Amino acid sequence: MKTYHQQTPIDDPVASAGRWRDSVYRKVTARLMPVLALAYMCCMLDRSAMGFAKLEFLGALHLTEATYGLAAGLFYIGYMVSEVPSNVYMHKKGVKKTLLRIMVLWGIATGIEACAKTSGQFYLIRFLLGVAEGGFLPGILLYLTYWYPADKRAQANALFLVINPFAGMVGGVLAGAIMGRTIGWSGLADWQNLFVVLGTVTVLLGVFCFFYLTNYPENARWLTKEDRGLIALEVTQNRGVLTRQHEISAGFLKDRRVYIAMAIYFTLISSSSTFAMWGPSLIRSLTIKADMHSIGFTAAIPYAVSIPGTYLLGKSSDFFQERRWHYLACTLMIGVGFAGLSLFGQDLVAGIAFLSFTAMGIYGGSAIFFTLLSSFLGADSAAGGIALITAAGGLGGFTMPWIIGLLRTATGSFSDAILVVAVLAVTGGGLLIFGVRDTKVGRVAR
Repeated sequence: MKTYHQQTPIDDPVASAGRWRDSVYRKVTARLMPVLALAYMCCMLDRSAMGFAKLEFLGALHLTEATYGLAAGLFYIGYMVSEVPSNVYMHKKGVKKTLLRIMVLWGIATGIEACAKTSGQFYLIRFLLGVAEGGFLPGILLYLTYWYPADKRAQANALFLVINPFAGMVGGVLAGAIMGRTIGWSGLADWQNLFVVLGTVTVLLGVFCFFYLTNYPENARWLTKEDRGLIALEVTQNRGVLTRQHEISAGFLKDRRVYIAMAIYFTLISSSSTFAMWGPSLIRSLTIKADMHSIGFTAAIPYAVSIPGTYLLGKSSDFFQERRWHYLACTLMIGVGFAGLSLFGQDLVAGIAFLSFTAMGIYGGSAIFFTLLSSFLGADSAAGGIALITAAGGLGGFTMPWIIGLLRTATGSFSDAILVVAVLAVTGGGLLIFGVRDTKVGRVAR
């Protein structure tokens, strides 16, 4: 009987290099994403908390649905005011100092919300909270461009932004527990406890981020010299990346696609702010058992359903190296979800199904939208361009809650209001398809 000696084939150098490359970005993801995700969770918990606190403080502060919508929208005005200056500051000073400033100030402002006694005080605090938090999301998205090349960015953005629905899921349960008097301090109203707990956690996490994060890849001692060299080479080869060596330019102001992107993001934020600010109220109108615990757990379902959908949409976009049609699919999901909720969502099961569909479209669309921006924003324009686009989106965050509140007050129903949001979302997808064509990965837009 013959025996054969099995030889180990010579390793393919290309395959070996590919495995090393993947391992480098896995290190980056393992190091950065958990803490960035926690920071973003605090950001999203504050916004989702508003929707839950609303269920109690409308009476305490003598607010109507319309005045609540104005208070919710004033946050975005403050956000818009500080976004561009904050991103310029981060470009010069780094993410460590920027996040410390942003998170400590917004944590303090969140805690102060518990002290509001009148509608005027609440308006002012919400505006100041927006000023404090402004620059956080565009700053983090800019920060990710320091670490990931174009072909890795959609998955990176999706992995980061998937924390948004996860935060909504956790936030619903947490808000229900705090406002159901499971967590908190005696002597404070349930909604006051909610703001104090979230504000305290945000401040502590901001201090931790300062000591934990690394500003730039070349400063990362947790990577080898070869690893740092690979990242530096790949990110600087793509013009959609801003590194420290680039000077900030106002060239993006001459690009019509930036203004189209501003309009598109307006429609996306209109959808997301409606979902966050009125989601718990919609849940309360659907569920028979309307205590805070049941509302919190029920509100977590759409977010939980959207988590795998958000990541898979980003992965699919990277696999096919395509952004525009993926984003259109997301806006159609938002449109169908809101329209279905308005027309056929009178019962609990149908309502939760449509809310889940809407959430998947919103969060999947967010991940893809920020990825396609880098395909036409040059390296010297990314800081200002991303901040300007997200600031314009903040106008949607101001306008739509106010409109929703006015329509709800006038009609006593959400149906007409969310139909407006559904049409707006699909319009945003159409703007991208017909207005922005040069979005191929790694392609230099001229």
